[in-house]
Amino acid sequence: MKKQKTIFLLKIYMFIVMILTVFGLCAFYENKHIKFLGYSSGFLALFLGICLYMLFRYVYFNIHDRRLKICASVLAIIFSFLYYFGELGNNYANSTIPENFVFIAYSIIKVLSYYIIFKNTIALLFYKASKYKYINIRNNLLNADKKSFIIVSLIFFLSYIPFFLHHYPGAIQYDAINSLEQIAGLGYYTNHHPIICTLYLGFFWKVGLVVFNNANIGIALYTLSHLIICSLVFSYLLFYLAKREVDYRDRLVTFLVLLLNPLNGLFAIRIEKSFFFHLFMAVFITLLIDIIYEKEKFFRKKGRCILFSILILLISLIRNNGIYVFILTFLFMLIFNFKLWKKSIIVFLVPIIGYYIFTGPILTKLNIYKDDSTREMFSIPIQQYARIIKYNKRTLNKSEYKSIHKYIKLSDKDISSKYNSLISDDIKFNSNTNNLKKNKTKVIINYFQLLFKYPIDTFSSFLFNSYGFYSPNSINIWGLHNYRIETENVLNNKINYDKGKVKNELDISNGNYFKIYPRPLLDIKIIDSINNSISKMNIPIFSVTIFSIGFYFFCLIFCIMYCIYRKLYSKLLIFAPMVFLWLTSIAGPVVDWRYIYSFMICIPLYIGIVFFSKKFEGGKNEKK
Repeated sequence: MKKQKTIFLLKIYMFIVMILTVFGLCAFYENKHIKFLGYSSGFLALFLGICLYMLFRYVYFNIHDRRLKICASVLAIIFSFLYYFGELGNNYANSTIPENFVFIAYSIIKVLSYYIIFKNTIALLFYKASKYKYINIRNNLLNADKKSFIIVSLIFFLSYIPFFLHHYPGAIQYDAINSLEQIAGLGYYTNHHPIICTLYLGFFWKVGLVVFNNANIGIALYTLSHLIICSLVFSYLLFYLAKREVDYRDRLVTFLVLLLNPLNGLFAIRIEKSFFFHLFMAVFITLLIDIIYEKEKFFRKKGRCILFSILILLISLIRNNGIYVFILTFLFMLIFNFKLWKKSIIVFLVPIIGYYIFTGPILTKLNIYKDDSTREMFSIPIQQYARIIKYNKRTLNKSEYKSIHKYIKLSDKDISSKYNSLISDDIKFNSNTNNLKKNKTKVIINYFQLLFKYPIDTFSSFLFNSYGFYSPNSINIWGLHNYRIETENVLNNKINYDKGKVKNELDISNGNYFKIYPRPLLDIKIIDSINNSISKMNIPIFSVTIFSIGFYFFCLIFCIMYCIYRKLYSKLLIFAPMVFLWLTSIAGPVVDWRYIYSFMICIPLYIGIVFFSKKFEGGKNEKK
């Protein structure tokens, strides 16, 4: 009788929580009031309520693992705040966040509603994952053999051909033109856009001009190299999953996700310096997983150790923040795998030292300017300064006002007009680099002083400039515009060169100087339609999943928390590069897929290894 009463009270509790959660989800803030969706959404609310009640019922009556619930609660807190930050960013990026009591109450209601849903959903997923049984299905594809590798590579390559024909000779990103300027002798060589990427692109452009007397052919060959290497890497990832005995069903889903996601086809034909960085990063992750699986055995194989070091050096040279990712990963590895510290030092420090030798004395000897990343480093405080000037200039004292203008070379009026909460470039390009470089410590101190005086402005300046990196519901993602239009703009814009840094001034409008004339070999209008739909970030379900950086970030920390729940602490090493890449990205000037495309490639790999692998140590997977 007592048990029945307890069950009855629990059902009443679940029903009340369900009602409150539905009301919280249906609430919205308008004109200093909390309002709710009208009766037209009644059926949706009813359906949502039924789903939530069924979820609560399953979790409360079937899951009794205290550690699981604690881990689910912690992760739910993180998810609920990040998701709400996405709502704040979408609604107030071009204005200011309300500070009244009603809005604070509204925010608490929304976060609590999200927390309840996330907590129970995460608990259910963790519980189901811990009960998963490995099943081995015989098949003729997606195996760890050469035949499957070649066939899958060919399938990926053929899937990219329509994108290539439509965007022939390739979709050109703005930075690519800066690299061609250097190759063409219009400016001095610099490592701001990594010189290895500049030379690689320049080689194909020159081949097109010299060998074929057609720059289009050279650029097309460069783009085809994208397609080939991308196809090989994607096929290798599936080969690797099969090698690690990941369930065939997961391999099939991973194959379909990589194949059918149109962003992969669009990125494959986009001429942009980071593409190889992300592909090679995925291969590097597989070697980290090898270390987890094989430990001492990995370091006895010289070939893999050499490949490991080469990838570190190559990835660092392709993208300037790569070196910081690997230094932090190395330190993390020493903490969690201290017994391997001697061998870890060799495979990590040799390429890291090689990187600094190449970017230091070698580039200096070759008269190639080093990358000055000072302005990039201070994107966060620069955005803070600009926002305070725009919204709270009158409350600044003379010292604070003077210190801000010490680092920004614009009038208050220009700061207000140029400030864009979503991208720091307009303010960053008008910052005083010399003063920033000379006063790095003072800039940081000044930032925290203003933080305590202007917490909302400081929080807003960081949130709006970065929330696309961690909020799945964000519509703030750069780099998803129409790539055909981008190419036209890149080639049609007149380039203004700084005096003293170029040999001459040329009008390269219409691409005449570089002899690049984009024209579709096959006009596939659906590709432009897909590209435009993605750029608007308003596609139901897909915009908050496969096209959202925030969704992949959620998947990443979901995998990390699951490993913590299962006490697989040594396995956390495999996530280190992605976590540190994410950290270096959110401190950057804008939310852009090209900074963090590795997520789209590596998250399916992580999910397969963590949840569906037969041999991931510490799991309960068994063969039927």
